[in-house]
Amino acid sequence: MSRTLSPLCCAITLLCLTGRIAEALEVNLQLVSSPALKVGNAIVWTAEANDTPIDYQFSIAPVGQGFTVVHDFSNSNNRFEWTPMNEGSYIARLVARRSGKGALASAEAGFHVESRIGADGNAVVSARAHPLVFLYSAPPCDVRAMTAEFVKLNSFDDPTITDAKICDRATSMNFWIAGLEENRDYTIRYRLWNDQGESVFESQPATFRTGDVTASFTAVQVLKQDLVRVASEIPLRLLASWTAHWSGITIRWLTEL
Repeated sequence: MSRTLSPLCCAITLLCLTGRIAEALEVNLQLVSSPALKVGNAIVWTAEANDTPIDYQFSIAPVGQGFTVVHDFSNSNNRFEWTPMNEGSYIARLVARRSGKGALASAEAGFHVESRIGADGNAVVSARAHPLVFLYSAPPCDVRAMTAEFVKLNSFDDPTITDAKICDRATSMNFWIAGLEENRDYTIRYRLWNDQGESVFESQPATFRTGDVTASFTAVQVLKQDLVRVASEIPLRLLASWTAHWSGITIRWLTEL
């Protein structure tokens, strides 16, 4: 006696066949930055998949910690840039999905970011692409907090003081330095604070010189300026707070009034 497949059975059979012939989504994560993976240097990754269009999500995590999404799902590009502000070992994770579909694939890659502090343990001033932006790196600290302060060389101006950073005893302390005048010499040092908000140490000053902004550089856009009171890690002061954005980096600095 002949048997006839029910419509439901046919539907299930076709679904299974479709699953067998669909090509699995594969994705590859490629590091394209220079070998110098140091604090403050942008790290660039590119993604490749065996299908289009693809939505990508890019995340970063220090080894042993949770992931932070740097770039959420989008098919706008397959290039991702991230600037580390602490040395250590990290994992980059890429998650890809077919646009409008549920198929997912992922790839991970480990990498290590080096500190800018050398064997002598001295603080370092590093020039950036923009002549008025610098990165100041200081050694790890074991008190409450650290601030950096900078001022024009041989001037009687009050120093500009950065936000306080909490010490973690293990990694270097890194500060973006901006709000500078062109073609000027500056001195910079770091200061340590205890739990009572008292200054307990100040480093020897380092000097650096700004460049000429007449060259073709992306302009720094000041996003906001406001007055803030800082009364936590450092003594009570009235400060002018500036926030600026340049080349994907948000920079905040304080000027004491």
